[in-house]
Amino acid sequence: PEQICLAPTIVCAYILLENYAAKLKPGDSILLNAAHMSAAGSALLQLCKLLKLKPLCILDLPGAPKNRVKGEYGSKTAWQEADTRAVAPPSVRQHYERISEWLVTMGAEEVFPDAVAMLKWRDRNQRMLPKLALDGISTRESAEQLIHCLQSGDKDSQCVVYGYGAAQPIELNPPLLAAWGGTLLGFSLNRWVHSLSANSAKFMSVTENITKLIRANKFTLDTVLYKVGEDAVTDAFSRAADASDSSQVVLIFPTLEEELRNNGGDDNAWESKTMAASSRAAQQAPTKTAEEEERERLKADWLNLLFTDGSVAAMSPEGPLPITLEAGNTSSPKSLIVWLGDEPAVESRYLQGLTASLGSSALLCLSWDQHAAGEGLKDFSVTTPEVLDGSWYLRDRATLENEDLDHLHDVELLGRCMMESVQGSLDKYGLTWKNVVLAGFGKGAGLLFYASVARILPQQVAGGVFFNAIVPFPAFLAEKAAKRTDRTPVKMFTIWGSRDSSTPSNYRQALQQALRKYPEVQCTPDTLPENDHIFNEKSISVLTSLLPLVLPR
Repeated sequence: PEQICLAPTIVCAYILLENYAAKLKPGDSILLNAAHMSAAGSALLQLCKLLKLKPLCILDLPGAPKNRVKGEYGSKTAWQEADTRAVAPPSVRQHYERISEWLVTMGAEEVFPDAVAMLKWRDRNQRMLPKLALDGISTRESAEQLIHCLQSGDKDSQCVVYGYGAAQPIELNPPLLAAWGGTLLGFSLNRWVHSLSANSAKFMSVTENITKLIRANKFTLDTVLYKVGEDAVTDAFSRAADASDSSQVVLIFPTLEEELRNNGGDDNAWESKTMAASSRAAQQAPTKTAEEEERERLKADWLNLLFTDGSVAAMSPEGPLPITLEAGNTSSPKSLIVWLGDEPAVESRYLQGLTASLGSSALLCLSWDQHAAGEGLKDFSVTTPEVLDGSWYLRDRATLENEDLDHLHDVELLGRCMMESVQGSLDKYGLTWKNVVLAGFGKGAGLLFYASVARILPQQVAGGVFFNAIVPFPAFLAEKAAKRTDRTPVKMFTIWGSRDSSTPSNYRQALQQALRKYPEVQCTPDTLPENDHIFNEKSISVLTSLLPLVLPR
């Protein structure tokens, strides 16, 4: 079981090789720099062995001398002039020898302490450089060192950053990148899974196959178990952070029965209650297969985590939304108006005319559809029959489908990307979220609405104006009301087009009903006569008149 719980990480390794190593032939080399640091690295070694690829591993341990390739791509002077006279301490050398032996046992062809050593080995043995490098360390210079060890771009050379590692900004010398001419890519398993529904199905299929391999002892991972409540958790985290230890740390949590017993519960009473509950469930509940029960449990866990600090979106941020327009008072503003719509080029033309009436406010326009995380939302159509008749909006926890879970994840993820963009401007202007007014149209308005009402922002904003907002699943939004802690009052306006068939009346009523769970949100609905699902001159006129009502005073 402790190895099966690491199956998603193994799937990441599988997808990496399938997507980026498809053109490699048996006997070709592949360059790895984190094969010793994670389950993904160990899985990559074993999968390469199955595919008859030859992994070349860079084993850069803490405390070892830092010999770096510096200079022109493809030039021997870039690595020949490196000072390699420094010697690692005895303890580091012991770790290096132990891990090197383990890497070779797992399938590595050769192991090197750094890129300099790898290039010297290649020069001595007249070996071809690899065409593919996988960067699982993600330090400032890790990608640069790998690029020096790759073939040139005209040979379809690629460097793929897949690990968060130190999560430092990548630093690459432009002349190096230009001389190399290859492709530098980033890969996120979370993003890949949620980008297409077919990917989600493939993820489950690959996970199932890997689970079978693990159970058949055809795929092994070195694990060490720590039981929460019995073992020291600090020891577990210290071991996980130790780069010289390749074992994967797995935490085992006590069952509910063990928790009750540890807390002094009555064993007999617990057993009798459990038996009684099981008997009632057997009599009343319809029979469900184990697979269905597991699916429902995973669905419930996913929904409970959404829009919390423990969600996938919160744990795996994907960077700020791009800024398409900054206008108004950008020298010393007293407030910030944030706009997020669906068609930045069209909307910016109208918003430019708003700048004359902004006074002491700055205007910041963002774009979600130009962000990598916006692909799923971009493909979602607001003219499908289930949207037009309102049935899509009215889905609740029991009727939500996998695509709906992906949609909610995208809404949260893009909301957090928006938050990152706005925070940068707030820091620049010396403002806080209390000085922010949110405004938007369509799907963008829905992102802002969720971000504000579901409380993923650090503070509540001053107010909001939302035109033709596409707010998915109001019933789910109402559920999140119980989790909030900030009840700061906020004034909002929702503006609907009288002829907007994409926001039917039953959906608007459901949204107002959901907002009753948020008494601190004072939301006033209004209608634009003879207006469709569009942002136009009428909309900008209404926005101009409503901004004074929501701006901070």
